[in-house]
Amino acid sequence: MYIKTITLPEETKTPEEYEKELSESGFIIGDYAKHILSKADLSQGGGKSYKLIIPTVASLGFTKPATRKEIQARVKEIGFGSELLPPSIGPELRLQMKEQKNGEWILIDMQSITDRDGDPVVFDVNRGSVEQWLYTDWDKPDREWFLDARWAFTQG
Repeated sequence: MYIKTITLPEETKTPEEYEKELSESGFIIGDYAKHILSKADLSQGGGKSYKLIIPTVASLGFTKPATRKEIQARVKEIGFGSELLPPSIGPELRLQMKEQKNGEWILIDMQSITDRDGDPVVFDVNRGSVEQWLYTDWDKPDREWFLDARWAFTQG
């Protein structure tokens, strides 16, 4: 488990501004991430900082894959993750997390957004062997997350 503080910009960025900044910073934006970025409410900001707790499913005490609902319940028992993160945390975490371990992905504990296929998804900040991405991942209620999956939650 690790902690990362993310500060949202003073002024709200548009989806186009995020796409440009991410691309210019060398990050890749998945097509589905572009789509939900265009639908996301990016109005939260004003320089607010979020202290993110980023545990693996295993570090929360699970010994087998768990659903997001089970993960959220455990996080609340421990005393963090009391509110969902704003969607702008996804692109901001990608921009502010310049270095990420190979093969690591971090899912954002945010309200799902319906993608162009009608599926609920959340932002996913990940790194393949070389490329670093802003991507999405399914947030279907019965989906189970492997023990090495990481979720970003609020500290409070």
